[in-house]
Amino acid sequence: MEEDLNKITNLLQDIKKDAMNYIDSIGVLILSLDTEGRVVFLNKMGCELLGYTEDEVIGLSWFNTFIPAEGRTALMKMFSDLISGSKQGYCESQVITRNGNKRYFKWNSSLLKHENGDVSGLICAGEDITDKQRTEDALRRSREEQKTLERQLIQAQKMEAVGHLTGGLAHDFNNLLTAIVGHATLLQAKFNSNTDINQHVQHILKTCDRAASLIYGLLAFSKKQILFKKSVELNHIIRDIEKLIARLIGEDIEVKMHLSDKDIYILADTGQIEQVLMNLATNARDAMPSGGEMTIFTKLVDLDTDFIQSFGYGKPGVYALLSVTDKGKGMDAVTVSKIFDPFFSTKPDGKGTGLGLSIIYGIIKQHDGYINVYSCPGEGTTFNIYFPVIRTKAEKPGVQKVVPARRGAETILLAEDEPDVRDVIKTLLESFGYKVIEAVDGEDAISRFKENEEYINLLVFDLLMPHKNGKEAYDEIKKINSDVRIVYISGYSDDIIRRSIFEEGFDFISKPLKPNDFLRKIRDVLDREAAVPGKRVHSAI
Repeated sequence: MEEDLNKITNLLQDIKKDAMNYIDSIGVLILSLDTEGRVVFLNKMGCELLGYTEDEVIGLSWFNTFIPAEGRTALMKMFSDLISGSKQGYCESQVITRNGNKRYFKWNSSLLKHENGDVSGLICAGEDITDKQRTEDALRRSREEQKTLERQLIQAQKMEAVGHLTGGLAHDFNNLLTAIVGHATLLQAKFNSNTDINQHVQHILKTCDRAASLIYGLLAFSKKQILFKKSVELNHIIRDIEKLIARLIGEDIEVKMHLSDKDIYILADTGQIEQVLMNLATNARDAMPSGGEMTIFTKLVDLDTDFIQSFGYGKPGVYALLSVTDKGKGMDAVTVSKIFDPFFSTKPDGKGTGLGLSIIYGIIKQHDGYINVYSCPGEGTTFNIYFPVIRTKAEKPGVQKVVPARRGAETILLAEDEPDVRDVIKTLLESFGYKVIEAVDGEDAISRFKENEEYINLLVFDLLMPHKNGKEAYDEIKKINSDVRIVYISGYSDDIIRRSIFEEGFDFISKPLKPNDFLRKIRDVLDREAAVPGKRVHSAI
């Protein structure tokens, strides 16, 4: 009898040993927990995957030790439901290993019971699906990035299409405005003492400014206008127009400023950054018709790889964050996805152009920046704008004085193919004492110069003209007289201008010409040449 009992004992030990060997060899994590969630058993595979010995984990709280905080509450609720028998034991979760890495497991759990039927805990089999999960996550991110790139491509195509249209329209439109502004200015000078006429002229000039701003805005979001970038301090720009913003949005909206204590230097066109702020302020005002609160916030931020992966764009580095928040009516996801589209507007017909946010988008892209929007119906809107930071300190701004144009007596060769524009520029120059020789295109300009070389002090050429453009005509004239200087004028967009002029430091003024600015430019170039030793300066004929 004793011999038979020993055989049975040895057999049971062999069965237990074989069972443990099987448990350790099946390639999945086998975990046993008591009813409090403490570890009772962890097989060899589990120890290898988590980086612990069995002795180290026995008695530890599985949830507090091995489950990430963000998923702990939900998993503990599931454990409680499993222990009570009200739920099946299938789930997926992350597990923290000894070195702090996270692995993904798919679990199948069953109840353990005492002989009397009471629940003693759980036995859990966990399949390591980390590689599979990472592959799925990578594929999901890839799909999301692809969708982001597709949206950006569609946006770029829309802007490019409107940009091509605008680039051509800008030339004709700016020529018309040059003629209107020029004649209005001459009329103003003639009837300056007549209050009624002068008031009408002022209205004409203001309307022309608005029309020019519209064209400038169209060029802005298509990234075709000329920028004058320099080192500027972002907070200084904001403080400079704080009062203007307050007047723009009205007394029923409170403007709060939370600007960085540190100076933030960016490479930017100040006027364009002001345009961004004004457009966002206008947008905030329209979102809060009954009043409210708008906040402008700045700080330095570090865009890391997580940000880039989340938003699908950007380069790592330090950026200036400009954030503008309103407490208005907010927007739904569909509206947010369209707000940067040219001519998209949520306003009633006849209210707004639908260009405000498109212009902002174009300006920010020209400054190598990024913009994203957070909004929800009834909860307001936040625009976050990121500009690359530079180390160079901003130039100290001086007081800008409006200097009236001075008269002259020199001879100017004017080449302009649009008769109305040529006529008003000629009249304007002659009213300030200059002698003007006219040319209708590039070839004519070369002929006129050959005929009057000894008298001509300066060339004023439209950049793009028939037969020969302004640059080609100037190159021919320089072969005759290398000292002669030129001022280019044009109503075309920035990309066309830069393709046409291949030299640095050229003198250029864009259409529509503002008479006083134009006359000051002419005088400055002539005085600059007169100050150079050895330069010929002729009197007018």
